This record gives sequence, C-alpha cells and structure tokens, in this order.
Amino acid sequence: MHKDAPADAPDGDSFAAQFAAAEPPRPREAPAEHTRARLAAQLFGAALQVPPLGPYAVLREIGHGAMGVVHEGRGPGGQQVALKTLRRPDPAAIARLKKEFRNVVDVGHANLVAVYELALDQARGEWYIAMEYVPGDSWLAHLRPAGERAPEAVLRAALGQLASGVYALHRAGLLHRDLKPSNVLVTAEGRLKIVDFGLARLADGGHEGLAGTAGYLAPELLAGAPPSPASDWFAVGVMLYEALAGRRPRVPPGPTAIDGIPADLQALCRDLLAENPGARPSGRDLLLRLGLDAPPAPSPVFVGRADELAACARALDDAPALLLLVGPSGAGKSALLARVAADLHDRRGALVLHGRCYAGESVPYKALDGVVEALAQHLETCSPGHVLNAMPEEAADLRRVFPALHRAVGAVGLGEPVDAAPRETRRRAVAALRRLLAELASARPIVLAIDDLQWGDADSARLLGELLAPPDPPPIVVAASVRSDARPGSAFFAELDAAPLACPIHEVELAPLGPAEAERMAATILAEGPGRGDDPGLRQRLAAAIARESQGSPLFIEAMAQRLGDGAEGVATSLDGALQAEVAALEPGERLALERLAVAGRPLRRDLALPRELGAAAARVLDGAALAVLGARRLVRPCGEGDSVETYHDRVREVVLHRLGAAGRRDHHRALARALAAAPDPDPDELVLHCHGADDLPLASRWALRAAERAAAALAFARAASLYEKALSWGTYPPEHVLKYTIARADALVYAGRCAEAAPVYLTAAALAPDRLQELELRGRAVEHYLVSGRVDAGLHVLGPLAHELGLPFPATSAGTALRLVGELARLAIARRRAPREPVAAEDVAAELRLRIDLCWSAGKGLGFIDPIRAAAISAQGLRLALASGEPRRIARAAAYLTIVDINAPDPRRASAAARELALARGLATRLSDPHLTGLTTILTGVAALNNGQWRRALAGVESGADLLRARCVDVHWERAIAHAMAMHAHLMLGDFAGLRARAESWQHEAEDIGDRFALVVAILYTAHAAVAAGEPARARAAVRKALSLWPYEGFSFQHWLALGVEVDCDLYDGRGREAWARVERAWPALVRSQLMRMQIPRIDAHRLRASAALAAARAGQRGLIRAAAADAAVLAGERIELAHAAEDLIRAQIAALRRRPAADLLQRAADRFTGGNMPALAAAVRHGHDRQLGRPPTAAELALVRCGVRDPSRWSATVAPALYAMPQ
Repeated sequence: MHKDAPADAPDGDSFAAQFAAAEPPRPREAPAEHTRARLAAQLFGAALQVPPLGPYAVLREIGHGAMGVVHEGRGPGGQQVALKTLRRPDPAAIARLKKEFRNVVDVGHANLVAVYELALDQARGEWYIAMEYVPGDSWLAHLRPAGERAPEAVLRAALGQLASGVYALHRAGLLHRDLKPSNVLVTAEGRLKIVDFGLARLADGGHEGLAGTAGYLAPELLAGAPPSPASDWFAVGVMLYEALAGRRPRVPPGPTAIDGIPADLQALCRDLLAENPGARPSGRDLLLRLGLDAPPAPSPVFVGRADELAACARALDDAPALLLLVGPSGAGKSALLARVAADLHDRRGALVLHGRCYAGESVPYKALDGVVEALAQHLETCSPGHVLNAMPEEAADLRRVFPALHRAVGAVGLGEPVDAAPRETRRRAVAALRRLLAELASARPIVLAIDDLQWGDADSARLLGELLAPPDPPPIVVAASVRSDARPGSAFFAELDAAPLACPIHEVELAPLGPAEAERMAATILAEGPGRGDDPGLRQRLAAAIARESQGSPLFIEAMAQRLGDGAEGVATSLDGALQAEVAALEPGERLALERLAVAGRPLRRDLALPRELGAAAARVLDGAALAVLGARRLVRPCGEGDSVETYHDRVREVVLHRLGAAGRRDHHRALARALAAAPDPDPDELVLHCHGADDLPLASRWALRAAERAAAALAFARAASLYEKALSWGTYPPEHVLKYTIARADALVYAGRCAEAAPVYLTAAALAPDRLQELELRGRAVEHYLVSGRVDAGLHVLGPLAHELGLPFPATSAGTALRLVGELARLAIARRRAPREPVAAEDVAAELRLRIDLCWSAGKGLGFIDPIRAAAISAQGLRLALASGEPRRIARAAAYLTIVDINAPDPRRASAAARELALARGLATRLSDPHLTGLTTILTGVAALNNGQWRRALAGVESGADLLRARCVDVHWERAIAHAMAMHAHLMLGDFAGLRARAESWQHEAEDIGDRFALVVAILYTAHAAVAAGEPARARAAVRKALSLWPYEGFSFQHWLALGVEVDCDLYDGRGREAWARVERAWPALVRSQLMRMQIPRIDAHRLRASAALAAARAGQRGLIRAAAADAAVLAGERIELAHAAEDLIRAQIAALRRRPAADLLQRAADRFTGGNMPALAAAVRHGHDRQLGRPPTAAELALVRCGVRDPSRWSATVAPALYAMPQ
C-alpha cells in the first residue's frame, strides 16, 4: 500500500481511495463513533474501539470519501474484509449502496474486487457492504514507483489484468464509469483488482447524467453523450498513458512518441485515446492485441419450453396468482422467468417490477426489496398527479418500512408517518402497499418478478402472505423462480406455506430440455463462436453431441458449447472434458478452493480458511475473491442462508475429484480434518468423514463414537447405529468398551425400528458379556427382536435353550398348547389371590425373575400374530410371574396383553371381565405416568373394539395409542405395527379402500426401509385387498405371492389367513367358484390346527369365506355344498357381533336363492345389519345383488360402492354374495 498519500485525496493512491465516490462534496454525517475514532487518531495518535458491524469486528478506518467510509474488518473466521458504510444514510444513498452490491455480486472475476455481503446492522441502524480486502498499491504506485517507469513485463502484466477485468464487467452488461489509478489496486504478488463500483450501472440503463472523475472522462461524455464501453476504454487509455509517460495525455494525443516504449503499446495507447468512440478498440480487440484470450460476450439463448410457457400463461390468466417456477440449479428458471415477464410486458402491457433475492444479502424484507425499489423508480417517472391519485393515506408509513419509496412519497407531500407502535406501523404499511398495488393494477396488469425466491427471509414471506391474504388482495401476479433443492430448508417457504393466501399457487416444474430443444440451443450458441459459422455440418454434429451429453440441462449445454474449441473435428464433446478444461484454466487459489469444496462433499462455511501447510498461495482461498470467480463460472453456489458454499452440481464435484486423484483427496481430507478439529465446537460427523478420507482410521473411530452419541441424543438412531458399527470396525478398544458400544449399536438399531438387524448384534454382545445374568438378558433381547420383526425360526431357535436355562416350560408344539393355556390360566387365578398387596420397585425384584418375566413378554408379543394360543399360554405364565414379583409396570403390561385372549372368547361373561381388566390396566398406566404402558393399553383397547365390531372406535383407539408411542417412546415398532394392522382391518371393514391403500402402501415402504418382515408382509396383504376393490385381481395375486415368499414360517399364521382371504376373493372376483372352494378346503385343516379361530374376527371371517366359496361352487354345479354353507351360518349365529349376524343372514339368503325360494327379506335384513355395523361397502354389495334379483338397476348401490373406492361394483359384489351373481337374469 502507498503510505504517503493523504487518506482523503481525490486521486490518492491509498487503499481508501478505492471507495471514495466521485460526487460533489456534501456535509459529512459519519456515525458519531467513527468521528470520535478519527479525531482521537488525529489528536492523540490513539485508536478508539468502534462497535462491530453485524458479525464483523471493525479494526480501523482505511479511507473515506464523499459518499462512504471504509474500515478494515475481521470476520468470525478471522478473514480480513473491507467494510464500506455510508456517510449520510438517506434513502438515495442506501439505494446506491444496494445497487453497487447487486450490480457486481455475480460478476466474479480474478481482477474485480469481490463483494461478499450487503446488510443492515439492526442494532446500529447502519448499512454496509462487506468485500474483499486488497492490501496493495494503486495503479500508478505499482507502475511508477518513485516516479520511474516499471519494467515492460510488469506493465504488460498489469495492463492485461486491467483489460480482462474491464472486459468481464462489459460482458456482464455493466459499465464502471469511474476508472482511474486510485480505483485499481495491485497486490505485492502482482494481482490486480478493480475496485469501487459505486458509479457502475447497466450498459443499457439509460442516461443518468455526467459521472466520473475529471481527467478520465471521454470527450463524448463531456459533450453530453451517454456512457458506453468505449468511454471506459478511454479511461484505460488515460491510465496507460500515465503509466508510460508519468502524466496525463493531451486529448487527442499528439503524434510525439514516448521514448523507450514499444511501438505496439504506443499504438494501443493512441487508439484507446481516439476522440471518436467508434475508432477505439473493443475489449475483445484489446485483449487479442495483448495476446490474451477473449471469449465473446454471451448472448441470452432461450429455446423451447412451450409446455412450461403454456402452463405459466394459464396460471397468469386470473390475477391474483402466485406462480413458482421450480427446478434444480441450471435448469433455466431465470431465463424462463425473464421470458414470462417479457411476454406479459409486450403482449399485455404489464408493469413488471423485477427483483431478486441474494444469498449474501441481510436486508429487511429481502425478497421484496428489489421489487419495491423498481416500484419506486416507476413512480418517479410518473407525474405527481398520477402518484398522488395512486398513493393511499398510509403512504408515509409505507415510506418508513421501505425507504426506497421516500422520494416518490415525499414528492407529493403526503406528510410524516403516524407515531404508532412498530406492529401498527407495519400493519398500516402493508395496507398501504396493498392499496397502492391495487390502484396501479386497475390501469394495467402488475407483475412482481422475483428471482431466487428460496433466499427470501421469513419477514418477506409474512409480508407477501399479508399482501395476498383475504379479503380482496390486489389483482397482481407474483412470479418467482425457486431452486428445488434449496426450498425444503428455506425460511421463506417455511413461513409462506403456513400463510392463508386468497389466491392459487401454481407450481411449474422445469423438466430437462427435450433432445430437439437441447440441440437447437447448442447450435445457437455454437453459431456465435468464432470459426463455426462456415461449417454448418460440423456445427450440427457438435450440437447433437452436446445435446446427448448434457441430458437436457441448459447449464451444461451452455457450458459445453461455450467451452468447445475452434470447431475442429477432434475437439472433445464430453461434458467432463469441458469441465476439465474449465478447472484447468482456474488460478491456483481458485482451483484449490474448488478442490476443497469437492472433497468436503457437503456445504462448507465461507470463513473456514485452509491450513498453512497447503501453501501460501492457498491462504484465505475461501475468502470471497476465489469464490466470486467460481460462482460466476457456475462451479460453486451459495447454500443454506448464504453463509456456506458447495459445488454447483454433482457433476462438477465428480470431475474435480477424478482430476485430483487419491493422494490429493487424502491431503485435502487431512487438511480439512485439522481445520475442523481446531474449531471451538467441532462437528464430529464432518471429522469422521475427513479422518476416514485421510486414512487415519483410529482417529476416525474416536470421532465416530462422539458422532454416534450425538446422533443418539438427537434421536437419529439409524445414523447412530451406523456410526457405532464404523467405530468398532476402525478402532481397537478394551473388551468392556467393545461390549458397551456393541450394546449401544443394537439399542440404536431397535430405536430406529431395525429390529431384525439388532437381534444378531445383541447375540454378539451376549458372547462378550462377563457375567451370566447380562448374557441371558442380551439373548432375551435377541429373541424379542427376531420375533417381532418376523424372523420366527431364528427367534424360536434362540428362545428354546434360553427358556430352558431360565426354567420356563414353554410349549414346544401346537398340540400341547391348548392344554398348557388351560393350565396356565388356572394357575394364574391362584396367583391373583396370592399377589403382594404393596407394589414392589423394579430394582427390588430378583434379577433372574425379572429376566423370566421379560422373556415371557418378549416371546408372547412376538408370537401373538403368528401362533396366538402359544403366545397366550406364554403370556399367562408371564403375568403369573409378574404378580409374584409385585412390580406394577410389568403386571399391568402382561395383564393388558392377556386380556385380548379373553376378549376373543365366545363366552360374553369372559369377554366382559376382560374388558374391565383392560380398563383397570389403563388406569394403572395413568397412575404410573408411563407413556409406553398408556400407549399400549390404548392400542389394546382399540383391538378390543375391533373384536367387538366397533370399527370406527377401533380405528380411533389404535391411532391414538400409536401417536402417543411415536411421540413419547422409543423401541415401540412392534406396538405400532400391531396398531397399523388393526387400523388396516378397520379400513377394510369400513369399506374405506382409498384409506386402506394409502395406509398399507405407506406402512409397506416404512417396513421395507427398516427390514421389518412381519409388518412388510401384513402391509403387502392389505394392499392386495385394496387391489381387488380397485379391479386389479392379477395385482392382488402377485402381492400375495410376494408376501408369502417373504414369510417362510412353516405353520399357518395370521399372515396365511390374510393371504387366503385375498386369494379366495380373487377367485370369486374372476367367477371361479370351484377354485375358491378347493382353495378353502385345502387350507382349512391347517387353519383349524393353528388355533387362529379361537379369535373372534378370524373365526367369523373364516366361516364367511368358506360359505361364500361353497355357495359359488354350488352355483357352478358342485353338489353337497349348500349344506356346508348352512353349517357355517349356524356357527355365525352363535357369535356376538353384528358382522356375524349380517353374514349369517346373507348366507341364508343365498341358500334360499339357490333353492329358488324367497330371499328378499333376508337380503334386506343383511343389508340393514351391515349398515348398522358401519360396513357400507358390504351393505351396498348386498343391495346391489338384491336389486339384480328384483330385476331393477342397482344405481344407488353402484354409486355407494364407487364412493367406497370399488372400481367394478358387479364383480366386487360377487365376492360378497357370489350365489346372487351366478343366477340367470
């Protein structure tokens, strides 16, 4: 840095001068603390601490000018920054500061100073820009040190960088307008940076009057012409002349040569200073004359998107409307938004107010700030009368919330805002904006076009929600682009999604371009390149190759087309090749930053500096300079709230990693691990990744343990289990630690619902246990989790020896099960009378007795829906042992589960007593404040309701219990599986086939994910029931085959019963009565042996099913089956619930119909009973058959069945009453 220049010299060579705005002098109104600091420094040589700006510590003032003050600052990660603040923060100055940031934030280039953030420090009420700190000399101090001309090589290097930076600005559609020596800095390493974009503006932004610094203004500007790229190049010519001659030139320059200067530089200087702007070289010409690459300025290319444009047009026909253009990075969202906005302006005369959200902005209402500034600019072009008519009475409050409207509101003299509480001021401002937009929209359509809405803040979402809230929102269209992958974590959308809008939300998903559109886009870009227009054939071949390789991504089409060579046949046309070339062309620091992000594999904080051992060239590469270049080249992108960055696309990351090689990846992983470990609160998950990537497995193991503990604390149990597994495989630990971590892994698997995976891990832990009791306990856990996940054979294999060791005589076969149950129930009755009167704490119960009780619980619940009678015998034994222990929780748990056996009993007295006992168990659960016990007893109450035919009550009970367990407990997957199974059966009986299918498919996906075979098989079988109703019997049969292939249990279980019901329904649906009967007959002996029919619902359904199959086969001509159906009806007559009685009436009605006797009364009574029992689909099926019997169209019944989700009412009704549909009409 040049230290001798005065800090506020107009053309000084200090770092400070880069930010001094070239405006007429104004009264200085710097914040008081800045003024005090400056005075203390001048008077006493002292430094006065300045409060921080946002997250930045303010170190010292390094310059000031007419408009702004600049301080050196330090960010949270220690990086140096320059902080530019305003002298006089009036609305016009704030608008200029915002414009300065937004103009250049995306124009990343190695020779342009990078701007990081635009923010408002709420505590100080001060606006600032954080930008790259450039410790260097000005242009002249670098090229004329001590007044002497620098060597030619130094001059050429600096001139090339200056020309590259200015050309980059021009390619982005911007003009600098104040190029001069003090606005160009050169570091000690020779890196040149153009600074101070306070006067920069769009090249087509109209004529805003003369601006710049005298001596560097082109002649045409002094004559009143608008600025142009040529006027910037004139300033470059002046700077070049100064560097060569040590003084500014005469204009136009004379013919006298400058001694000792090569002729090409003299000619270049003369051409740049030409009086006629058309005679000056363009930026491309200048770079080529300097022997540098000069890519042509890109032209916007928009092709295709006819479907998306049509969808947008439909969405915009009826304002108000919110239109969201959603897609991944590089899908062409911004281009489509611009095209939609242009079409609305051109075809409908709409006033389009453009805005954009920036990840690096922290300004109030950031999603709407840009559109309000555009609104202010529009109002300033209108006549005062028009503005006065449009402005509502609360306009002064609107000006307070949006200072950009200050001039427009103040120009019509609407006074000062009302002195009110902030909430009331905001309410009035929103009301004013609604009225203002409504008034403007009465004359022409209004469109708010907002790019990158995912970066919006919650305040913006609330304000937008209030703008579009009922009643009567203004008839405006809000059209916005949204990055799909960033939307889920967006604060804006989290707020907006909950807002009650009075307008439709139309989402248009951007798909990849089709092959023809992709080829046309590539051909268009290629045609603009040098040397390609002369060979249409080559251009078309290249375009076709690009279209194939890009897979329809506009981002990749543009990248490949712009980066191809000169059109030679041998040029690589792969995307990877194009990206490789782009990476190879990066500066070392930029490439290092990109490599680091690629290796990180996830978003990385901006403030994380690279370790010193990676080399001095790498220092601070994650400061914004390198990232700005990478962002402009669309190699990286911001994410989260903008404080992190990541590779732009996975394809970029893959190319960089491949180029880096294994050794390079290890080095970066090692460096990242060291940097992360040095942070105050290191993230163990990231350290696991990078220590493992660095091949430091012992250290990776230790961090994996910490990460596992953190994941478990955050209830991320699947992640915790995986981390424990990695830690154990990577590290070496003492046996007691291995046991501890193995148990922790198994527990985490259970809590994640992966019981089948947990069971063998518990067995592994049992083998490591140092004492017998712990070994037995861990084997018991393995039994439970094998059984509840449907690994029945594995569970029984462990259960037998374990029960023997604990002295538990579990029944080994079904033959002795019923007798064992009778005996256990008798012993239980005695135990109830002898149970301790006072409760005993769990820790006071003998350890082995606890193990025996818990093993009974584990085996009983695991076998409950597989071998229910054996499960009942085991559970009765468990309750007897629990009563002997006196421990309330275990008593209530076992008693509640065992009540299901009695509730299923045909004897109404036993069922009633069981219901009372279940109610007592629920009361005990409440007194114990035990959420698991409360949830379990609530589910079992629902199961009891299901058994009594109370389908809606059952559904409510099991859902309530499952919800409680999910919210309050872990290791409850079995309980939730039972709840889902019962809920699905309730949906089936209620005739809610849509609800059945949705629940079954959802549960199937969850069961597949966690490997729960029991839940998976049950869910698949209930989807099969739904498939029959949907008219898809082939799909239902396929589902049964899949389910049974997953269920290798040799006996006849609950799952086999469900499968039998589906298969018989399919036979009946297809009119195959004989096949249905044969299927039932084959399965019946196994069904009887299974003892499933001791449970009321399976017993009723089994006899319903057998009677339907018998009647269908009888109608098909098979003899002797009417009597069999009558026997089933007689069994149903002895049941207690309406389902059985309705089914009995239906069977007898069909028998009567087959015998050609009157059946109408029986059919009517069956339909009424089904209706009374909340079984609308079954009732409608009976009425459908009844109508056909009477020869009348079953219109009402068909409508009722369609409402239930039945696709073909006649064929489905034939599964309910097959004999009615076999009768001749």
